[in-house]
Amino acid sequence: MKRYSEYKDSGVQWIGEIPSHWKIGKLRSYLKLVSVKGHGDKSLLSVTRELGVIKRNVESKEENHNYIPEDLNGYKLVRKGQFVINKMKSWQGSYGVSDIDGIVSPAYYVCDLNSKCKDFFSIALRSMSYVPFFSQYSKGIRVDQWDLSVIGLKSIPYFEPTLAEQQSVVEYLKVKTSKIEQYVTERERERAA
Repeated sequence: MKRYSEYKDSGVQWIGEIPSHWKIGKLRSYLKLVSVKGHGDKSLLSVTRELGVIKRNVESKEENHNYIPEDLNGYKLVRKGQFVINKMKSWQGSYGVSDIDGIVSPAYYVCDLNSKCKDFFSIALRSMSYVPFFSQYSKGIRVDQWDLSVIGLKSIPYFEPTLAEQQSVVEYLKVKTSKIEQYVTERERERAA
């Protein structure tokens, strides 16, 4: 892990100190809420804490606990590269940058993302360090009914390394993830043999 010569307080107890050259901002500077409807013919998407934005399997009885209307024209359009949040489950980590086009429930937030390195933004916000921010800014009577308000979303802090550092993190994780996936595939092949 790279060590820096100077650090500053992040202002958040569980984050601690960060390199002094990192920018500290709020998500309001990176996200712009959008709501484009009328594309009911597009693939239905869902947002999970494990995988982020995925294509929803509308045929599966196990996956579809929520009612899906016949007319999906009221659902929100999602374009590749947009940040999508299940506002009722954001406190669990159900959000991410979409790799695919489609539509989501009108109860979700869809945001244009102002970030030069969208992969890093997604990795950072989906990390275990960020989930508590979404919990902190979600409110409700019961935990399983907490809701993230627009004001809460825009108030969440964001710590931004330099673009070169962001790209370095993304490349490092791609290499490591690829090695892990290769290892898992090899072990599964050995077990099947």
